Amino acid sequence: SGLHHETLDDLKHAALGNCQICTVLYDRVKFLDIAHKLQSLSFEYSFDAYHDGSFEMSPFRILRLSSSDAGPLIKCEFCLIPLNGSGDRKTAKADLMQSSGLGGQQSGLGNNVPGNLGDPVLMDLASKWLRTCLREHRKCAAAQDPLWYPKRLLDLSATKSRLILTAEEKLEGGYATLSHCWGKDPSFHVLTADNVLQMQVEIHSVVLPATFRDAITVCRRLNIRYLWIDSLCILQRGTGSVEDWQEHAIAMRKVYANGLLNISADCATCADEGFFRDRNPYLIRPAESPIAKRGWVLQERLLSPRVLHFTSRQLLWECSSLVFASEAFPTGLPGRQVQSTENLAPFKIDDASQGFSNSWYRLLRDYTARQLSKPFQDKFIALAGIVERINEIRKDEYVAGFFRTDLPYALLWANAQPLSDCALRSNSTQGYRAPTWSWASTDTPVTFDMVETLRKFDHTLYATIIDTSVSLINKTNKAGQISDAKLVLQASVVSIAWDVLNYQEKGARLYIAGSAKSTCMDGAVSSGIFDDPETDANPIEGAIAALFIANNAKSLDHIFYVGLILAPIDAQVEQQYRRVGVWLDDSGECGFGRMVEAGKRTAISII
Repeated sequence: SGLHHETLDDLKHAALGNCQICTVLYDRVKFLDIAHKLQSLSFEYSFDAYHDGSFEMSPFRILRLSSSDAGPLIKCEFCLIPLNGSGDRKTAKADLMQSSGLGGQQSGLGNNVPGNLGDPVLMDLASKWLRTCLREHRKCAAAQDPLWYPKRLLDLSATKSRLILTAEEKLEGGYATLSHCWGKDPSFHVLTADNVLQMQVEIHSVVLPATFRDAITVCRRLNIRYLWIDSLCILQRGTGSVEDWQEHAIAMRKVYANGLLNISADCATCADEGFFRDRNPYLIRPAESPIAKRGWVLQERLLSPRVLHFTSRQLLWECSSLVFASEAFPTGLPGRQVQSTENLAPFKIDDASQGFSNSWYRLLRDYTARQLSKPFQDKFIALAGIVERINEIRKDEYVAGFFRTDLPYALLWANAQPLSDCALRSNSTQGYRAPTWSWASTDTPVTFDMVETLRKFDHTLYATIIDTSVSLINKTNKAGQISDAKLVLQASVVSIAWDVLNYQEKGARLYIAGSAKSTCMDGAVSSGIFDDPETDANPIEGAIAALFIANNAKSLDHIFYVGLILAPIDAQVEQQYRRVGVWLDDSGECGFGRMVEAGKRTAISII
């Protein structure tokens, strides 16, 4: 350990002089906006875990930036990776500046790290990734149909671009797709019934937003002749636009699955920003991606056989054979496996019942946390391509966001932010979107923790699905918009009440209606999670009920009961409810759950 810099100015000077360690630390100081707090500085550093002539692959705690004024502020962690495999200490220390944790990721490009993401050097790297995948990765092309093309494409073969109708052209080679954020109140050039003929003659680059122009440049540098962009290949306005959208909504899976490459403008928050960003070559590391918040992009990413990511700080590649290659590690991250949505592509989901369900739950958790500019229209459709791909494997009935064989377990989804004000029930001002028992009925992130917890134990299902019915708006799109749905099941149902006053402090505390609340607080009380986060501000009128789904009473250790919270649709109509939440009780054999289980078992409808 020892002293490195004494002042913030010294650190800044070293960073501007391209010291990679100091660049990373100074960038962090600026990001945290704490420069004004620092008067004097010191670095503490040490090298550890050097065993048997080689470095371990786990992170090493190397640097800590501290100040006599503000105390410890920043700690830098990274790996030492001897790239030549020799295990030589001197070689490994030299490779320190090329390791993934420090930001100066140069091992893939040597010392020639471009300052802009559109640099020809990076396009050469992208071309190498693409050629290697097409030549060596059989799995990546397994689900593709090279003879299938979308209805329209942009032809980039000449110096000018034009729109083509693929059925009228003799096409040669594959096409790329573009994933991007439209941005708020988009006003960029789109395809309409009025300009479709002119666009078939020529599309002037000056009318296109920067992201589209950058995508065209990428295609030309990678020798990809055709490009599909949603707003330029689907009619957005005018005569026939509704029908054209419905046609493409059904074809969306094929559009992305059969594309040669998906170009992902990760760093751009709108189409006008572009993704050929200037960057500090010594800060090439993972960065937040605005596009990751967009609901449609999850499907686009998982269905595409290959994705080229343009983040704000580096170029990334992924395909089903190579997850997250980068400029630093062109053949993939060493010694690590990425544990996130990229490993949930449908072609990687086996048909094992529980294994599939858990993967599907993780995917829905990711999807519902994303944003849709038109949730009323797109909630089901933006996921329909993935559903179609899964059903090619599973041959299961898809029912308003669930696979039939996964019911009634999947009914136990819950609002992941029950005390927030982030979302409302969707079936209000815009009309009908989904049944209340479906996760698609809310605009809040959801979780399936209750289902996953239940399945960890030896358990018994007490609710039985009798019937399901779904009315589709477009009968040819079985995973698309719906106009009505109903679920009929047989289960124990009892009337309950809830403690409104203490909701914000303790969550929903439920008790059996008609019993003394003070007495029940000692035993027969359950915790609930309401679907609508505004339920505490707008209490549910009239009686509510608890429906019993399952317990793990076969387990001797920790017994709990789970079910749904329901509200009657109409006091004049018996046994017809809407879902308003879920409940869980772990108070044992004498508690709330046991009392619900003992209720009358009857057939009810939930809409």
